[in-house]
Amino acid sequence: MSDDLTPGEVRALFPSAALDIIGHYRGAGDAEAWGIGDLSADLVDEFAGRVIETPEGKKRITKTAIRIAIADEWGNTDTTVKDYEYTARYYELKHRRYDNLTWSHYRQARAAGDLKVSLGYLREASESADDWGGRAMPVRVLAAKMKTNGHVKASTIERLINVLRNIVGSLLVLDIPDELRAWLEAMPESRD
Repeated sequence: MSDDLTPGEVRALFPSAALDIIGHYRGAGDAEAWGIGDLSADLVDEFAGRVIETPEGKKRITKTAIRIAIADEWGNTDTTVKDYEYTARYYELKHRRYDNLTWSHYRQARAAGDLKVSLGYLREASESADDWGGRAMPVRVLAAKMKTNGHVKASTIERLINVLRNIVGSLLVLDIPDELRAWLEAMPESRD
């Protein structure tokens, strides 16, 4: 195996029906998120890891190339495709039962990392409609509730901030100029 297939080469392998589905979901809101997520999961499961014989030799189909091919066809980024795919994989169709919630509610609740806990948050967000003028709890309120309850994994940035805070704490015991010490001590405690 000499190389990986390019996203364009991977796209050429997709059934025309898959390309039609991608086109259908372009700009379709929540249906787009679920549809692209489900399709990406299906195409990754079907094509990832396959080795294709090309004139240049054997080439492997990667998950990333599949997601980029979908993103290029759809008009978005492979990161968005991956996010939609992961959310679609997390919630089977039977779990997508709250019509008054957006895809973003489901994505936020996924951050709990435990399906049962996530579904509890979704139920609460859905049933809170009386408190929000007939609409479900806003995603920002759901996120704050999950954070308060300790059900949100620290983001990469938050983990980095904590690492930097530990480094700064170590630096403060060193003999450093007063101006630098004042700057380090003034670092914010959180991103909020």
